[in-house]
Amino acid sequence: MTDPQVSSKVPGTKPAFLFDDDGYLTGAVLVQESPLEPGVWLLPENATTVKPALNSDYFCHWNKEKNTWDYEKKPSEPSDFEGMVISHKKRTPHCEELRNLIQTIVNSSCTTHKIVRGENLEWMVEKIPEKTQEELEAEKEQQVRAKRDYLLSQTDYLLSSDYPIAPESLDAVKAYRQALRDVPQQEGFPDDVDWPSLPEVKLKSA
Repeated sequence: MTDPQVSSKVPGTKPAFLFDDDGYLTGAVLVQESPLEPGVWLLPENATTVKPALNSDYFCHWNKEKNTWDYEKKPSEPSDFEGMVISHKKRTPHCEELRNLIQTIVNSSCTTHKIVRGENLEWMVEKIPEKTQEELEAEKEQQVRAKRDYLLSQTDYLLSSDYPIAPESLDAVKAYRQALRDVPQQEGFPDDVDWPSLPEVKLKSA
């Protein structure tokens, strides 16, 4: 954007501020006074000589009815995008910044909202429904079972027919593995699990 403070020093000119068809500030240019009508400035379409108060946290929007600038807070939280439809085709600074913001704020690590695309590839944000108590319970159960399966896999080699494990250790390992399999049957499962301890493993005497 042209710097109004510098450009306004050019004799016979004045800074004008441009806005897109939706009214959002796009830049600034220098305009000249009409040679036929003193005090009348030769403005391009969608322009005003009213200077906006620039703030990086706000969008400047021209209010044609009041001939003033309105200021819209830029989205900073995922919920700020709810109900907003952002064009995929428009290349205005306003839309470009919104598309960048939506991808930065509602990224892959966001657990409360997600980006969805419309039929014309427009950008929107939807709130992710909160999990039901049943879903939360199932998730906890799955986590415990995943740990159980991992612990079982860590002792698979001990049951190999060619592994030189002492008979008494083999019985202890089998009992340990059975206790792991029985974890889902524990009274406190999945919130309060009493994990069995891996027994000491001894090898057969040479």
